[in-house]
Amino acid sequence: RCRKPSVPLFLNVGKSKKTSLEDAHLDYAKTVERCAPYVDGVVINVSSPNTPNLRELQKDEDLARIIEAVQVYSKDMPLLVKIAPDLEDIQIKSIVDTARGLGCAGIIATNTTISRPDDSPIMSETGGLSGRPLKSRSTEVIRLIADHTDGNWPIIGVGGIADADDAWEKITNGASLIQIYSSMVFNGASVIKGIVNGLDRKLKSKGLDNLDQAVGLARGD
Repeated sequence: RCRKPSVPLFLNVGKSKKTSLEDAHLDYAKTVERCAPYVDGVVINVSSPNTPNLRELQKDEDLARIIEAVQVYSKDMPLLVKIAPDLEDIQIKSIVDTARGLGCAGIIATNTTISRPDDSPIMSETGGLSGRPLKSRSTEVIRLIADHTDGNWPIIGVGGIADADDAWEKITNGASLIQIYSSMVFNGASVIKGIVNGLDRKLKSKGLDNLDQAVGLARGD
């Protein structure tokens, strides 16, 4: 028998590869309808570079249609939007305005990148690049969103976080939560303990009581 876990579980939803862009909102909604009883929140993923044309759904009208379709089934659960780093700043602000205006609980910044350094040995490879090459741009996007929302909208920071210094960078630029993936793949789950312990030391060295007090420090919040 299916049961909810004892820790918060979020559903990360993207459309099927076979689903047309025109019908994408129906795909998202159907997935959420089936999974809603077992999760605590929903992430609308319109930024994975591995599903053809998925990023086209970051356009305001398409994104709004998806959010509204999902909200029928997500009810009171927090709804987040995960965005790409490979967008112009004006596009990012527009996505934020759309998601925030429709009542989304926050944003995840960012997904993997399709950009490559010119001298990179993987320049010709396709797919999303994560880890260190993503770190700087994801922090820029976090800072941009925090500035645009005056630090009053939750941001989950992700991209190139391998230790407490990386996590601190995201948090002080405006992230109220962080997410990791590549560092767990390469270093295992023990990386989490290292980050937590390192953040605790940073709080003590700064004379802060909790991480909430560190959110946006680099912005002057």
